[in-house]
Amino acid sequence: MDERYPSPSWEVIFNLYETFQSGIKLKQVFLYEKPFLRNVNERRLVEFGLLKGILKRLHRYPVACRPTDEDDISPEVLEYFQHQVLDGQHSYDDICVKLSCKLDKVEND
Repeated sequence: MDERYPSPSWEVIFNLYETFQSGIKLKQVFLYEKPFLRNVNERRLVEFGLLKGILKRLHRYPVACRPTDEDDISPEVLEYFQHQVLDGQHSYDDICVKLSCKLDKVEND
């Protein structure tokens, strides 16, 4: 470790893990707590927390409630897609991989 950047104390690390709550996104925690100001690497903090079971990742499984209005997709294809993917059995990660797109596009479309 570089001596110019002292290691954070256990108290700082513990307090950061305490701020993680269900329903709060990582971005919100990091914007509020600013761990980089305390010499904490955000990526390592999250990876360690996930590997050691301190943090758990929540997956979301969307369900189609009603048809959407899409001009460039035929109704048959849209209905097939909604029944095959938006059935509560596929997570957003699965859908993003299947469509080869980012989460923002899937959520907004």
